[in-house]
Amino acid sequence: MSALFPEAILNAIPAELREVPEKVRALTGIEVVAAPFDEAFIRANPDFARASAVLDIDPRHTSITIRFARDALNARIASHELIHLKRNVLESAPKFFPQAGAEHAQAQTILLLENALEHLFVVPEEIAAHADSEAWWVRECAEAIRGADGHGFTLALHWLFLRQVLTRHEDLAHDCAARLNRAPGFARIAAHLEQQIRKAFPDKAAMQQILLGVLSPAIRERITVARYQIRDGRLHTERLALPD
Repeated sequence: MSALFPEAILNAIPAELREVPEKVRALTGIEVVAAPFDEAFIRANPDFARASAVLDIDPRHTSITIRFARDALNARIASHELIHLKRNVLESAPKFFPQAGAEHAQAQTILLLENALEHLFVVPEEIAAHADSEAWWVRECAEAIRGADGHGFTLALHWLFLRQVLTRHEDLAHDCAARLNRAPGFARIAAHLEQQIRKAFPDKAAMQQILLGVLSPAIRERITVARYQIRDGRLHTERLALPD
């Protein structure tokens, strides 16, 4: 872990998260590394060009890389990616994956849906670990809501995040609700997701079923549900059955 992040960042990460990469290495043999985004990665993954960081897990090539924007890395971002790593590898949380035949836009939508569900788990833990985290997410969410005006389903996902994570920020909720009310039908979907996912939390498999129930067939048919599983000292991807 000492080589993963600079000492100042390492010292600001909670101890239980600092231990995650070593636990992953002990169980899978994979050395977790951190690396800045490079031109080759951005060319292959242009949608990450504006991201602060991303967790890149590749069981086929036995690699796990925390990739980050060169000037963006700090303790909050490092903790965020380590929480994702813990949930993905150590806890084997079920995940949405785009199928190989998905179009680019479909694949990006599926990754957005997966991230939206995971952030209901990851961001509260990040906020508990870092005093500046909640204010950062408030700013990020306010900008995202403005940028999603007219995109009803994206607004519904933001609404879910607000009601599940940023529950104290009624000004943001009012803004999001006003925009949802201008997107016919999506206020109802947002209310449904809020109610049903609150009941299901923290059962992510049940939360996935609720989300699948409101997706268009074109997206649903391109989703594979799977999880990372450790067997015989190696990391595998295990496909899970979609509900009928």
